[in-house]
Amino acid sequence: MATLLVRDVPDDLYAQIKQMAELYRRSLNQEAVQCLKAGVALETIPGEKPDWEEFTAFMQDAWSMPVVDTRTPDEIIGYKSNGLFD
Repeated sequence: MATLLVRDVPDDLYAQIKQMAELYRRSLNQEAVQCLKAGVALETIPGEKPDWEEFTAFMQDAWSMPVVDTRTPDEIIGYKSNGLFD
């Protein structure tokens, strides 16, 4: 495998990747690779067809991650008991 050295990472981005790594019980390197995969999966080269098998595998991996937001959909949207927003 190749090695990639990334310099001048903004402190807030580093902190966010570190937090995600802890949350998903990955090393910082594993989380950085996962973030790179996610970013590349969203991009396509003009004229190139997307790799649906790779995309499907990526989405299955994403859906297998733990749910960290325990709010109900209504709580997320902001509905009150009377059906109105805040």
